[in-house]
Amino acid sequence: MSSFFDNFNGDDRSLDNAAKNILSFKSVAAIILKSTNAAFKDWSVKEIAEKALEADERNQERIRLLNNESNIPGERNTRFDLFFKVTLPDGQTIYMDLDFQRNRDGNLLIRALFYGAKIITSQENSDYKETVSTWINMEPRVEERNTMVSYRLEPFKLTDGTAVEPVLTPLETFEEQGKLNPLVLTIINVGKPGSENFSGIFEFLYLLFHGEIEVVEDTFEKYDIELTKEGKEDMQEYMSLTESYLREGFEKGLKQNVENVRKETQNEARSLAVEGLMNELNISREEAEKMAKKILPFSKIDDNENN
Repeated sequence: MSSFFDNFNGDDRSLDNAAKNILSFKSVAAIILKSTNAAFKDWSVKEIAEKALEADERNQERIRLLNNESNIPGERNTRFDLFFKVTLPDGQTIYMDLDFQRNRDGNLLIRALFYGAKIITSQENSDYKETVSTWINMEPRVEERNTMVSYRLEPFKLTDGTAVEPVLTPLETFEEQGKLNPLVLTIINVGKPGSENFSGIFEFLYLLFHGEIEVVEDTFEKYDIELTKEGKEDMQEYMSLTESYLREGFEKGLKQNVENVRKETQNEARSLAVEGLMNELNISREEAEKMAKKILPFSKIDDNENN
Protein backbone atom coordinates (compact mmCIF):
# COMPACT_ATOMS: atom_id res chain seq x y z
CA MET A 1 0.00 0.00 0.00
CA SER A 2 1.36 3.39 -0.94
CA SER A 3 1.80 6.22 1.53
CA PHE A 4 -0.57 9.16 1.25
CA PHE A 5 2.54 11.26 0.59
CA ASP A 6 2.99 9.35 -2.69
CA ASN A 7 -0.02 11.26 -4.03
CA PHE A 8 1.01 14.63 -2.66
CA ASN A 9 2.03 16.86 -5.51
CA GLY A 10 3.41 19.83 -3.59
CA ASP A 11 6.44 20.68 -1.48
CA ASP A 12 6.21 18.94 1.92
CA ARG A 13 9.05 20.89 3.54
CA SER A 14 6.47 22.76 5.60
CA LEU A 15 5.34 19.45 7.12
CA ASP A 16 8.95 18.48 7.88
CA ASN A 17 9.56 21.85 9.51
CA ALA A 18 6.45 21.43 11.64
CA ALA A 19 7.73 18.02 12.79
CA LYS A 20 11.15 19.51 13.64
CA ASN A 21 9.44 22.20 15.73
CA ILE A 22 7.81 19.47 17.82
CA LEU A 23 11.05 17.52 18.24
CA SER A 24 12.98 20.64 19.27
CA PHE A 25 11.23 20.77 22.66
CA LYS A 26 13.58 19.68 25.43
CA SER A 27 10.89 17.47 26.96
CA VAL A 28 10.40 15.53 23.72
CA ALA A 29 14.13 15.07 23.12
CA ALA A 30 14.52 13.98 26.74
CA ILE A 31 11.95 11.19 26.32
CA ILE A 32 13.78 10.00 23.20
CA LEU A 33 17.14 10.06 25.04
CA LYS A 34 15.67 8.16 27.99
CA SER A 35 14.46 5.44 25.61
CA THR A 36 17.60 5.16 23.47
CA ASN A 37 20.66 5.97 25.60
CA ALA A 38 21.58 3.65 28.49
CA ALA A 39 23.69 6.41 30.06
CA PHE A 40 20.46 8.02 31.28
CA LYS A 41 18.96 4.90 32.88
CA ASP A 42 19.16 6.45 36.40
CA TRP A 43 17.86 9.88 35.35
CA SER A 44 14.23 10.84 35.02
CA VAL A 45 12.97 12.49 31.85
CA LYS A 46 12.64 15.73 33.78
CA GLU A 47 16.30 15.51 34.90
CA ILE A 48 17.44 14.87 31.33
CA ALA A 49 15.52 17.90 30.06
CA GLU A 50 16.95 20.14 32.79
CA LYS A 51 20.54 18.86 33.05
CA ALA A 52 21.48 17.20 29.77
CA LEU A 53 20.02 19.64 27.24
CA GLU A 54 21.01 23.27 26.91
CA ALA A 55 18.06 25.64 26.48
CA ASP A 56 17.68 28.08 23.63
CA GLU A 57 18.34 31.63 24.78
CA ARG A 58 15.11 32.93 23.25
CA ASN A 59 12.91 30.04 24.39
CA GLN A 60 13.82 28.01 27.46
CA GLU A 61 11.46 25.19 26.45
CA ARG A 62 13.43 24.39 23.30
CA ILE A 63 16.89 22.95 22.72
CA ARG A 64 19.75 25.27 21.82
CA LEU A 65 20.53 24.06 18.31
CA LEU A 66 23.98 24.14 16.72
CA ASN A 67 24.79 24.93 13.11
CA ASN A 68 23.07 22.11 11.21
CA GLU A 69 25.03 22.44 7.97
CA SER A 70 28.14 20.50 7.05
CA ASN A 71 30.33 22.61 4.76
CA ILE A 72 33.32 20.42 3.95
CA PRO A 73 35.48 21.84 1.10
CA GLY A 74 35.08 19.83 -2.08
CA GLU A 75 31.86 18.14 -0.94
CA ARG A 76 28.23 19.11 -1.30
CA ASN A 77 26.59 20.73 1.71
CA THR A 78 24.60 18.49 4.02
CA ARG A 79 21.87 19.75 6.33
CA PHE A 80 20.81 17.86 9.46
CA ASP A 81 17.31 18.16 10.95
CA LEU A 82 18.24 18.96 14.56
CA PHE A 83 21.86 19.09 15.74
CA PHE A 84 22.73 19.80 19.38
CA LYS A 85 24.97 18.93 22.33
CA VAL A 86 24.02 16.50 25.08
CA THR A 87 25.74 16.38 28.48
CA LEU A 88 25.95 12.83 29.88
CA PRO A 89 25.55 12.08 33.61
CA ASP A 90 29.34 11.67 33.93
CA GLY A 91 29.87 15.18 32.54
CA GLN A 92 31.09 14.19 29.08
CA THR A 93 29.56 15.95 26.10
CA ILE A 94 28.38 14.27 22.91
CA TYR A 95 26.81 15.52 19.68
CA MET A 96 23.31 14.39 18.77
CA ASP A 97 21.65 14.50 15.38
CA LEU A 98 17.87 13.94 15.50
CA ASP A 99 16.15 13.29 12.17
CA PHE A 100 12.50 12.87 11.22
CA GLN A 101 11.81 10.59 8.24
CA ARG A 102 9.10 8.77 6.31
CA ASN A 103 11.04 5.95 4.69
CA ARG A 104 9.56 2.72 3.35
CA ASP A 105 12.29 1.48 1.02
CA GLY A 106 14.66 0.15 3.69
CA ASN A 107 17.73 2.24 2.75
CA LEU A 108 17.60 4.50 5.81
CA LEU A 109 20.73 2.93 7.34
CA ILE A 110 22.90 4.04 4.40
CA ARG A 111 21.61 7.58 4.70
CA ALA A 112 22.16 7.58 8.47
CA LEU A 113 25.75 6.37 8.02
CA PHE A 114 26.39 9.13 5.50
CA TYR A 115 25.04 11.83 7.80
CA GLY A 116 26.88 10.45 10.83
CA ALA A 117 30.18 10.41 8.96
CA LYS A 118 29.57 13.99 7.85
CA ILE A 119 29.18 15.10 11.47
CA ILE A 120 32.44 13.41 12.49
CA THR A 121 34.46 14.91 9.63
CA SER A 122 32.99 18.34 10.35
CA GLN A 123 34.39 18.40 13.88
CA GLU A 124 37.62 20.04 14.95
CA ASN A 125 40.47 17.55 14.78
CA SER A 126 41.44 18.26 18.38
CA ASP A 127 37.96 17.90 19.85
CA TYR A 128 36.22 14.83 18.49
CA LYS A 129 33.06 13.92 20.36
CA GLU A 130 30.87 10.87 20.21
CA THR A 131 28.18 11.36 17.58
CA VAL A 132 24.75 9.89 18.25
CA SER A 133 22.54 10.00 15.19
CA THR A 134 18.91 9.06 15.92
CA TRP A 135 16.40 8.62 13.10
CA ILE A 136 12.66 8.53 13.69
CA ASN A 137 11.03 6.63 10.84
CA MET A 138 7.27 7.21 10.79
CA GLU A 139 6.53 4.96 7.81
CA PRO A 140 8.72 1.84 8.01
CA ARG A 141 8.07 -1.39 6.19
CA VAL A 142 5.48 -3.61 7.89
CA GLU A 143 8.06 -6.09 9.17
CA GLU A 144 10.08 -3.27 10.77
CA ARG A 145 7.25 -1.61 12.70
CA ASN A 146 7.87 -1.04 16.42
CA THR A 147 11.53 -1.98 16.27
CA MET A 148 14.52 0.04 17.39
CA VAL A 149 17.94 -0.90 16.04
CA SER A 150 21.29 0.55 17.12
CA TYR A 151 24.50 0.39 15.09
CA ARG A 152 27.92 1.29 16.50
CA LEU A 153 31.56 1.02 15.57
CA GLU A 154 33.31 -2.02 17.06
CA PRO A 155 37.05 -2.89 16.75
CA PHE A 156 38.21 -6.31 15.52
CA LYS A 157 41.66 -7.78 15.03
CA LEU A 158 42.08 -9.12 11.50
CA THR A 159 44.24 -12.27 11.28
CA ASP A 160 45.51 -13.66 7.98
CA GLY A 161 43.72 -16.92 7.30
CA THR A 162 46.43 -18.09 4.85
CA ALA A 163 44.49 -19.46 1.91
CA VAL A 164 41.41 -20.14 4.02
CA GLU A 165 39.78 -16.88 5.05
CA PRO A 166 40.67 -13.94 7.30
CA VAL A 167 39.74 -14.34 10.95
CA LEU A 168 38.02 -11.54 12.88
CA THR A 169 38.78 -11.49 16.60
CA PRO A 170 36.79 -9.04 18.76
CA LEU A 171 38.90 -6.56 20.70
CA GLU A 172 37.92 -4.45 23.67
CA THR A 173 35.03 -2.21 22.73
CA PHE A 174 35.40 1.55 23.00
CA GLU A 175 33.22 1.44 26.08
CA GLU A 176 35.39 -1.27 27.69
CA GLN A 177 38.39 0.95 27.00
CA GLY A 178 36.65 3.76 28.87
CA LYS A 179 36.08 5.71 25.66
CA LEU A 180 32.97 6.97 23.93
CA ASN A 181 32.04 5.25 20.69
CA PRO A 182 32.83 7.60 17.76
CA LEU A 183 29.52 6.88 16.01
CA VAL A 184 26.25 5.41 17.27
CA LEU A 185 23.27 5.21 14.90
CA THR A 186 19.78 4.44 16.15
CA ILE A 187 16.72 3.95 13.95
CA ILE A 188 13.30 4.04 15.63
CA ASN A 189 10.68 2.42 13.38
CA VAL A 190 7.29 3.67 14.59
CA GLY A 191 4.34 1.34 14.08
CA LYS A 192 0.60 1.86 14.25
CA PRO A 193 -2.03 1.17 16.92
CA GLY A 194 -2.88 -2.51 17.12
CA SER A 195 0.47 -3.64 15.75
CA GLU A 196 2.78 -5.88 17.78
CA ASN A 197 4.91 -4.17 20.48
CA PHE A 198 3.07 -0.88 20.06
CA SER A 199 4.01 0.68 23.40
CA GLY A 200 6.68 2.84 25.05
CA ILE A 201 8.63 5.11 22.71
CA PHE A 202 6.77 3.79 19.64
CA GLU A 203 3.36 4.67 21.08
CA PHE A 204 4.64 8.03 22.34
CA LEU A 205 6.03 9.09 18.94
CA TYR A 206 2.95 7.89 17.08
CA LEU A 207 0.63 9.83 19.40
CA LEU A 208 2.90 12.85 19.25
CA PHE A 209 2.31 13.18 15.49
CA HIS A 210 -1.11 11.56 15.11
CA GLY A 211 -2.93 11.67 18.45
CA GLU A 212 -5.45 13.99 20.01
CA ILE A 213 -3.97 16.76 22.16
CA GLU A 214 -5.66 15.41 25.31
CA VAL A 215 -4.14 11.95 24.78
CA VAL A 216 -0.67 13.41 24.28
CA GLU A 217 -1.09 15.50 27.45
CA ASP A 218 -1.80 12.31 29.42
CA THR A 219 1.30 10.71 27.90
CA PHE A 220 3.46 13.66 28.97
CA GLU A 221 2.08 13.45 32.50
CA LYS A 222 3.33 9.87 32.76
CA TYR A 223 6.84 11.30 32.44
CA ASP A 224 6.07 14.06 34.98
CA ILE A 225 6.36 16.80 32.37
CA GLU A 226 3.85 19.25 30.94
CA LEU A 227 2.75 19.73 27.35
CA THR A 228 3.03 23.50 27.03
CA LYS A 229 0.73 25.83 25.12
CA GLU A 230 3.40 26.30 22.44
CA GLY A 231 3.80 22.54 22.16
CA LYS A 232 0.07 22.14 21.61
CA GLU A 233 0.15 24.81 18.90
CA ASP A 234 3.01 23.05 17.08
CA MET A 235 1.15 19.75 17.24
CA GLN A 236 -2.02 21.34 15.88
CA GLU A 237 -0.05 22.90 13.03
CA TYR A 238 1.46 19.52 12.12
CA MET A 239 -1.93 17.78 12.24
CA SER A 240 -3.52 20.51 10.14
CA LEU A 241 -0.83 20.12 7.47
CA THR A 242 -1.20 16.34 7.58
CA GLU A 243 -4.96 16.56 7.05
CA SER A 244 -4.41 18.96 4.14
CA TYR A 245 -1.93 16.59 2.50
CA LEU A 246 -4.22 13.63 3.11
CA ARG A 247 -7.08 15.42 1.40
CA GLU A 248 -4.93 16.50 -1.55
CA GLY A 249 -3.43 13.03 -1.88
CA PHE A 250 -6.89 11.41 -1.73
CA GLU A 251 -8.30 13.73 -4.39
CA LYS A 252 -5.35 13.13 -6.68
CA GLY A 253 -5.52 9.37 -6.11
CA LEU A 254 -9.28 9.29 -6.75
CA LYS A 255 -8.89 11.25 -9.97
CA GLN A 256 -6.14 8.90 -11.12
CA ASN A 257 -8.23 5.82 -10.33
CA VAL A 258 -11.22 7.19 -12.28
CA GLU A 259 -8.93 7.88 -15.24
CA ASN A 260 -7.46 4.37 -15.05
CA VAL A 261 -10.96 2.79 -15.06
CA ARG A 262 -11.97 4.94 -18.04
CA LYS A 263 -8.94 3.88 -20.04
CA GLU A 264 -9.35 0.21 -19.14
CA THR A 265 -13.01 0.29 -20.25
CA GLN A 266 -12.11 2.02 -23.52
CA ASN A 267 -9.30 -0.42 -24.23
CA GLU A 268 -11.63 -3.36 -23.65
CA ALA A 269 -14.28 -1.87 -25.98
CA ARG A 270 -11.66 -1.13 -28.64
CA SER A 271 -10.32 -4.70 -28.41
CA LEU A 272 -13.83 -6.18 -28.83
CA ALA A 273 -14.53 -3.89 -31.79
CA VAL A 274 -11.30 -4.89 -33.53
CA GLU A 275 -12.01 -8.60 -33.05
CA GLY A 276 -15.56 -8.15 -34.37
CA LEU A 277 -14.43 -6.25 -37.48
CA MET A 278 -11.75 -8.85 -38.23
CA ASN A 279 -14.30 -11.69 -38.04
CA GLU A 280 -17.16 -9.98 -39.89
CA LEU A 281 -15.14 -8.34 -42.68
CA ASN A 282 -12.32 -10.88 -42.83
CA ILE A 283 -9.66 -8.14 -42.64
CA SER A 284 -6.28 -7.92 -40.95
CA ARG A 285 -5.82 -6.66 -37.37
CA GLU A 286 -4.03 -3.56 -38.63
CA GLU A 287 -6.94 -2.68 -40.94
CA ALA A 288 -9.47 -3.40 -38.18
CA GLU A 289 -7.60 -1.15 -35.72
CA LYS A 290 -7.61 1.74 -38.23
CA MET A 291 -11.31 1.28 -38.84
CA ALA A 292 -12.13 1.06 -35.11
CA LYS A 293 -10.20 4.27 -34.53
CA LYS A 294 -12.48 6.08 -37.00
CA ILE A 295 -15.69 4.52 -35.70
CA LEU A 296 -15.27 4.67 -31.89
CA PRO A 297 -15.98 8.18 -30.46
CA PHE A 298 -13.49 8.01 -27.59
CA SER A 299 -10.63 7.32 -30.01
CA LYS A 300 -10.95 10.90 -31.23
CA ILE A 301 -10.91 12.11 -27.63
CA ASP A 302 -7.70 10.16 -26.99
CA ASP A 303 -6.10 11.75 -30.05
CA ASN A 304 -6.97 15.22 -28.76
CA GLU A 305 -5.53 14.42 -25.33
CA ASN A 306 -2.30 13.16 -26.87
CA ASN A 307 -1.99 16.31 -28.94
